[in-house]
Amino acid sequence: IVVAHRESGNLILWDADTRAFEGEARISGLAQSVDVTPDGSVAVVAGLSTQTAHLVDLNTLAETAVVGVGQVPGYVSISPDGATAAVHAAADGETYLIDIATAQVVRTVPGVDTWSRISFSFEAPAQSVQYGGPEFIDNGRLFNVDLGADEIQFIDAATGAVNCIAV
Repeated sequence: IVVAHRESGNLILWDADTRAFEGEARISGLAQSVDVTPDGSVAVVAGLSTQTAHLVDLNTLAETAVVGVGQVPGYVSISPDGATAAVHAAADGETYLIDIATAQVVRTVPGVDTWSRISFSFEAPAQSVQYGGPEFIDNGRLFNVDLGADEIQFIDAATGAVNCIAV
């Protein structure tokens, strides 16, 4: 189990079977969202306040790359083959497709809006912000719900084309 802990800036790892603490990886930004490659070797983390995505080797718990993305990156999705990460920047309405092997942005898809949720607790003063973003359906396509535009979007990862269906 990999948890993005925004307040500490860490990824925290737990063994799902034994519930034992496995370790933590320090992220050089506020860890907002995380996804893990299917083989469990790499985590990609959205750095909320730093306009960056962070690649972490889960075997060594070391941050291996920091990739510049847009403003308020709040959501990450990794393709089923583990080759590409989609990092959505909420303030820009852009999704950045990152080649995980090279840690490079290979495409920026503009005009993609999503949803966000803010929650508060007044008993122990705390707040939480959660962001949505495009999710890989397969290795070449992403699916997104754009609440502001009342539409569902299908994104071609190879071309960046966005096909919209009104809902």
